[in-house]
Amino acid sequence: STHSFIIHESSLKQQQVKLISPKDNDSTNVADVTYKWAAVYGSTKYKFQLDTITRSFTDTAKLQVNKFVTNVELISTFIKDGSYQWRVRAENSTEQSAWSQIYKITYDHTPPLKVVLSYPADNQSVPIEVNLQWDAVDGAKKYRLSLSKNNSFTTPYPTFPKIVTATSHIFNGGATGEKIY
Repeated sequence: STHSFIIHESSLKQQQVKLISPKDNDSTNVADVTYKWAAVYGSTKYKFQLDTITRSFTDTAKLQVNKFVTNVELISTFIKDGSYQWRVRAENSTEQSAWSQIYKITYDHTPPLKVVLSYPADNQSVPIEVNLQWDAVDGAKKYRLSLSKNNSFTTPYPTFPKIVTATSHIFNGGATGEKIY
C-alpha cells in the first residue's frame, strides 16, 4: 500500500502563522469579530494582538487585545469605531514563531445618512428613459439602487438592486403606464 506524509519545520522559529479571516483590509459593522488563523506545527499556544492603526503595536500595555489562546481562533468585541490591525504568533515552552503578516480591519457601526431622492418627484410621470437622481451623502462611496413593482419591495424589478458609484442612474426598462417604486 502507499502512504503519504507531510514534513514540517521542526523549529517554530522557521515558521510563520498564516492569517485566514477576516481578510486584510476588511470592514465590518458587527462588533463581535471571529479572528482565525492556520495551526502551526509544534505550537501549544498563540499570542493574538489587536491594536489601532495609529499605535501599530508600539506600546504593548495599550493594545486593544493582547492575549494567549490555545486554539486557532479568537472572538473579540470592538468598543468604538476605528481602523485596527491584528497579528498572531505561535509559541511553545521553548520558542516562538515569527509574527504573522499584519492584517487591517475597520469597524464602523455608524449608519450612513439617509439618501434624499431628487428626481423624479413622488408620483411624477416621466418618459420611458428617465435619469434617476439623488443627493450625495458625505463619505458614501457607493449606493444600492432598488426598483420594485410594489412599494413593499417584495417584487424587485429585473436586474435590481444595483450598486452604483454615481448619484444618478439612467433607467429605461419600464413600460408605458407602469408604476415603479
